[in-house]
Amino acid sequence: MYAIARHLGVRLFAENGFAETTLDQIAAAAGVARATFYNYFKSKEDVALAALEEMFQQVQLDFAPLLTSPLPWRSKIMHFLQRLIRQSYSTRELIWVWCVESIKRGPILHSSAQFHHMLVDLFAAGQASGAVRTDRSPDDMAVDLGGITFAQIAVWYQQEASADLADRLCAAAAM
Repeated sequence: MYAIARHLGVRLFAENGFAETTLDQIAAAAGVARATFYNYFKSKEDVALAALEEMFQQVQLDFAPLLTSPLPWRSKIMHFLQRLIRQSYSTRELIWVWCVESIKRGPILHSSAQFHHMLVDLFAAGQASGAVRTDRSPDDMAVDLGGITFAQIAVWYQQEASADLADRLCAAAAM
């Protein structure tokens, strides 16, 4: 039931928008009563975040080889951002929910913590290779890039005809 509700919730978010999709719609699509649905998810945000967790697992699998790849450090950052965004925005709504919930829940949100730790690792590797300045900690630089990421997601989400989010993030990160 968990996987079915998660999948159907994502489909409904894509079709109707996140704000317009209700828990009752997701429960009905999954063929369960609302009370049963609450055994698995506390909110529709939790449905979206469950889908994102699965996507982040794939990003995590792709991440380890990136750290040891011979790519220049800047290319690694760009590749990571592109991979993260392309993997996680199967619907525009999911990436928006991730942004909002990451800001609201902070480091207790598993996907936010994973994102932050991957950025810290990238900055630490960049410092170790001499490609990144060492007067700031990898943690501080990860916070900065995380903030840029969420700001760019917000701008992208609010602009219907905006550029590709991955391109937008890479341009902002290159500043």
